[in-house]
Amino acid sequence: LNYKDALGVTGRSPIFKTLPLTPGIDVAGIVINSKSRRFQLGDHVLITGCGLGETHDGGYAEYTKENEENIIPLPATLT
Repeated sequence: LNYKDALGVTGRSPIFKTLPLTPGIDVAGIVINSKSRRFQLGDHVLITGCGLGETHDGGYAEYTKENEENIIPLPATLT
């Protein structure tokens, strides 16, 4: 739970622009389905910003679907 998500779930700041909504402004995960040429099954990726957990379901969901321009490969220096 990061600071911005905490503000939203406690109601201290209007983070969530629509309800119902699954919070989580960040995602780290593994691609399990892809139509993208940039990402293949098994790729480790990150998603931050882009309205995630604010205007559409976020990282606390078990699965998420996002436009490929909002996804970045997990840097080799991170696990």
